[in-house]
Amino acid sequence: LLLLLPLPLFQLGAMTTTSTIMRTSPLPQGYAASSSTVAEEETIGMMDLRRLRRAESILKARVGANLTVVLEGAVNDRNQDAVLRTCEGLGIQNVCIISPPKGMKQQPKSNRYTSSHVTRSASHYLSIGWYTNIADCARELNSQGYEIWVTDLSPASQNLLTLLPSLQESSSSSTSSAGASSSPRQRGGYDDDGHDDDDDDGDGGGGGAKRHHNYAKTVFPEKLAVVFGSEIAGASPEIKSWSHRLVHYPMFGFTESLNLGVAAGIVLATILSSKPDLRGSLSRTETIALRSQW
Repeated sequence: LLLLLPLPLFQLGAMTTTSTIMRTSPLPQGYAASSSTVAEEETIGMMDLRRLRRAESILKARVGANLTVVLEGAVNDRNQDAVLRTCEGLGIQNVCIISPPKGMKQQPKSNRYTSSHVTRSASHYLSIGWYTNIADCARELNSQGYEIWVTDLSPASQNLLTLLPSLQESSSSSTSSAGASSSPRQRGGYDDDGHDDDDDDGDGGGGGAKRHHNYAKTVFPEKLAVVFGSEIAGASPEIKSWSHRLVHYPMFGFTESLNLGVAAGIVLATILSSKPDLRGSLSRTETIALRSQW
C-alpha cells in the first residue's frame, strides 16, 4: 500500500521507520500488548500518511509569488485574522501586513478572544511579511517586480468583472513592472460615504486629492499584489500613490459595503477563477522550504 501512495520517497521512508519503531519499541513494565493497541498504532500511522498526502496535494495547488495579498492598516484583529484564514483557504501563500498607525488598533470586546478563534491556525501555514510603514512595503514589492492593484470604490476604480477578461495572459517579453512608482490616485475605500457602521465591517471612505492614472496596460501581470485598506478609511492615499490600478468588485444590492474578510474573499476568488494558472505556481525552492516548515 505504501508504494501506491503519491508521496516523496523520503517521506515514505520516514513513515516506514516510524511504523517500525512503534511496533518494536519495548512496552512499559506491567503493560501487556493487545490487539486493540496494535490496531491503534496502525490507525495512527495511516492518519499520518493521509496528512502527508494532503500536504503534498496542497503544495501542488499552492499559489506562489505570482500573487501576494497586502493588508494595510486593519484596526480590528478579527478582520485581519479573517483575511489570513481566507488567504490560506484559497491557497494563497504570501501575505504582507502593514500595521495601522499607533493608537488606531481596536481592543477586542471580549477578553476571551484569541487569534486562533478566527484563523484556526491558518497563519501557521502562511508566509507573512510585517511592515510598520507603507513605503517600505511598497518599495519591496516594486523591487520584486510586482504590479500593485488597490481595492477602492472611487470613480477611477475598474470593475474586476470586466477588467480581468480584457487582460491577455502574461508573458516575460510583454510584462514589466519597471517604473514602479505610478501616478497617485483619487479618493476611495470600501464605502463612498466614508462612515464605519460597525467595527467588524470592511467599509469606509478615504481622503486624497484627485489625480490621474494610465490604464494602458492590457496584459495580466506576472506578479500581482492586491491591497486591501483599513475598515475605517479604506486604502490610504499613500498606498494608492504606489498603485498601478484601482479595482473593485461591483455591488448589485442596496448594501454599499462588505466585511473586510468577505470583500477580500470575493476579490481574490474572482482573480483566481479568472486566472487558474496562478495555482501550482510555487517554485521548487519554495516547495522544499514549505514542506520542511509544515
